Amino acid sequence: MRKDRSRLAVLPVAFAALALASCNAGSGLGASHVATLPPTGFAERGRPAVSCTVAPSSAIEDGVDSPQAILFDGDGDLYVPNFLGNNVTVYAAGSHKLLRTISEQVTHPTAIALDGLGELYVANSDSTISLFKKQGAQYVRSIDQGVHSPQVLAFDGQGNLYVAHFFPDGISVYAPGAGTPLRTIKKGIRQPFAMAFDAFDRLYVANHDANTVTVYGFGTTTPDRTISNSITRPTAIAIDGFNDLYVANSTDDSVTVYGLHDTEPRRELFRGVFRPTSLAIDSFDNLYVGNSKPGEGSVSVYKPKSGRPIQTLCPGITLPNALSFDPHGSLYVSNSNAKKISIFAPL
Repeated sequence: MRKDRSRLAVLPVAFAALALASCNAGSGLGASHVATLPPTGFAERGRPAVSCTVAPSSAIEDGVDSPQAILFDGDGDLYVPNFLGNNVTVYAAGSHKLLRTISEQVTHPTAIALDGLGELYVANSDSTISLFKKQGAQYVRSIDQGVHSPQVLAFDGQGNLYVAHFFPDGISVYAPGAGTPLRTIKKGIRQPFAMAFDAFDRLYVANHDANTVTVYGFGTTTPDRTISNSITRPTAIAIDGFNDLYVANSTDDSVTVYGLHDTEPRRELFRGVFRPTSLAIDSFDNLYVGNSKPGEGSVSVYKPKSGRPIQTLCPGITLPNALSFDPHGSLYVSNSNAKKISIFAPL
């Protein structure tokens, strides 16, 4: 049965300086991909099967400087954390006019998130989380207890804040309004590059250095399940409307797909995938894979359960570290080592 997707938001990977440097050095960090198993039972591998088929309809450049994520609020306004700009820029829905630049208490931001009240949380490279009210217009306070080199932010269905961090590896969990951790998840965590929640509030964590995805029940700190089969250096994860898990494997140029209780992949995607850095799933369960092939960045688009891309979105894509959709279904691509957000019309 298909579950409500209102809480299945894809959480973008926030790479910051460490991951960006590693990607540019060719280590394979920051990749996402997908390939289906043909009737023979073997996954097909191959270079991108199609050349550019769709160009961007527009782009946002004003104020953008090494964007790390893309986030829309309830009004459709766009938020972009700029790592090199030391700020978060906010753009009006539709017109993309720059509304404001948030720089107070923002230091090389790596991730952002909005809670149920519309309050903005910003993860900073100085190991703090800055909280803003009124859509980022008013700084309120900072969280530093339990924060260590934060990389990813997420909220569960109860409004608890999850902060994934390196050095030491772990995930700190904060109750609504709290400044000290409610609990810390350490078991099974090793360089957490991405987090996501399914419809049952289970937490999924992509552990880059452990070659695993660990799954945690609500309120627990020990994994219920550890997925390692066919996972290599995972950098992005996504969950579709049926609670299937998609894992981007950066050194294998593949995306592996797992059912709700699976530990082995149901299928793998290779065609059209090269050093993928991001994943997203639209409201029709179409899969989007951001590829960071040097000099030829792209986004490959797949129909549900398909292993061949139906479209390749480019040119103008450079290390796409985050993908997101506006309320009208347009795709926004964050080009992390460039100074623009690329926008593509809905399929």
